[in-house]
Amino acid sequence: MSYTELYGKDRSERAMRLFKGIPPSNTPLPPEGVHVVRSLHIVANFTENSRYVEDFSNINKMLSRKYILVRSQKFSPKFKCYYFVKLVGKFPPTREDLGKCNCFDSYYNKVECKHKKAVLLASRALKQRLRTSISRALRRLKL
Repeated sequence: MSYTELYGKDRSERAMRLFKGIPPSNTPLPPEGVHVVRSLHIVANFTENSRYVEDFSNINKMLSRKYILVRSQKFSPKFKCYYFVKLVGKFPPTREDLGKCNCFDSYYNKVECKHKKAVLLASRALKQRLRTSISRALRRLKL
């Protein structure tokens, strides 16, 4: 099987697969759980709906963060690799609020990597959930 068949044809498709929690066909789905990075004061939670990009649901904890964790697309019990996307602005982030990732593409190829793109997809999804919740709450108040 080719690289593009396993991981996706381009960075955008690979980012979407990370966001949606779709593992390569030769790799098991990463487990739910917590990953602690003491040196950066990070406790990243990976849930059923956030297997590759850490879960953003605890907004209060995310507000003070300087990095967002993204698991490698190749993440497995034998290959536990995490990437750190720098948060240089507000949370939930827009493209301008994100700095570099520590991956090869970001540092050496100087392109927007799949990890950063996946964080942006997760951020957009969170913002949409928040808008929906606020709209529902406002509708209830008007009744």
